[in-house]
Amino acid sequence: MREAYLLRKVENELRALNELYGYKEMLVDYLSEVNAYVRGANDVEIIKFLHDTQLYALRPDFTAGIIKEVALGDYYGQPLKLAYFGSVFRKNISFNEIYQAGVEILFAEKVLADIESLAHADRFLRALPVKKYILCIGTAQLVPELCQKLGLIESQCCQLKKLLLDRNFVTVKEILKSNLAPEDYQGIVRILTLRDNQEVIYLLEKHFPRVYHATGIADIAQQLGNNCILDLSLVKRLDYYTGIIYEAYVADCPYAVLSGGRYDNLAEQYGRQIPAVGFAVNLNILGTGND
Repeated sequence: MREAYLLRKVENELRALNELYGYKEMLVDYLSEVNAYVRGANDVEIIKFLHDTQLYALRPDFTAGIIKEVALGDYYGQPLKLAYFGSVFRKNISFNEIYQAGVEILFAEKVLADIESLAHADRFLRALPVKKYILCIGTAQLVPELCQKLGLIESQCCQLKKLLLDRNFVTVKEILKSNLAPEDYQGIVRILTLRDNQEVIYLLEKHFPRVYHATGIADIAQQLGNNCILDLSLVKRLDYYTGIIYEAYVADCPYAVLSGGRYDNLAEQYGRQIPAVGFAVNLNILGTGND
């Protein structure tokens, strides 16, 4: 009884925030052709059904379904602010069914949309009945640039990404030390391990100027509140992110309760180029005693 009441209470608060800031709620089908999610979720996590020789997927996320509908619909050039509530279904994770709330911003100027997305994520987190949270912000463009600087081949890049996912900084440092000059080594280690926003921005511009200028991360950093930090060691398991990425954590919870970022290439399979950024909040946290 309590969990259902709390979920509806939070849901109503999030809906009110969406309406206040111009997000329109959208429905996404539970079932879709599996190719809609080829890049939308890890293939091993997708729950699949075969019907009349056609392979379908039980919705593993909302983002790919929203992109499909917008890409195949009559939407061209006008900024869209969309929202959703509902369950997604995946295998081999803590929850087979995850109840989510989230938003997507499409066809909007990149840096401004990134800032609005982060600001709305912060509003969502403030609406959750949690004692404390931290919003960690990175960029998906850093690891490819780092691999290029290190001269790594594709398999080695995958290994480096996994090491960062596992937070294995000891081995990461060994790889950096064996492939970089001492000055570069010290600076890049600090980029990956420091949580001082101003110094991270300075070091990023020095060692990765293309990433610094392409992401507009300095402008984004100026908008960050006290609960936001730059974490440039942050990486995502999904490969469709193209720019800013972020995750949020709350006290006494071992997994990210909010996850998002920029994904400008997800609509390519439908012949469209749709700049987009968004996030999802895992509302299962409301049943874990973090209120």
